[in-house]
Amino acid sequence: MFEDGQQGSTIECPQCHLETLLFIPHRSQIQPTRKTKVNWWTWILISLAFCAVVGVMTGFMIMDGKSPALSLVLSLLIGIATIGGIFFYFLPALVAWKKSKRNFTAIFVLNICVGWTFIGWVVALVWAFTEDR
Repeated sequence: MFEDGQQGSTIECPQCHLETLLFIPHRSQIQPTRKTKVNWWTWILISLAFCAVVGVMTGFMIMDGKSPALSLVLSLLIGIATIGGIFFYFLPALVAWKKSKRNFTAIFVLNICVGWTFIGWVVALVWAFTEDR
């Protein structure tokens, strides 16, 4: 559109037809756009809260109001077991993320797709613990 040789010259504005001084910023003056980082802890806390709510609701549905104290204890145990199970299931992906593996995405996809088989989960875990070359 404009070239560096036109720097400081006056041009006619195509909209208002006024003479305008042309200023083209040097590349060192242009600020690069910042990529926003995803706050993973926020998503983890939201997921844990969701699992706890599901556990509480499941406990109350199982007990059907027979004993409120027992329903609460059972629902808390179900919530803790759900959170623990999800943490254990995604352990290979969490290890790869914590170790900043360059192939974290591949480990995460493997964990999701075949992590439900014991062999797939073990392969993902071993891959997460291997060193990058």
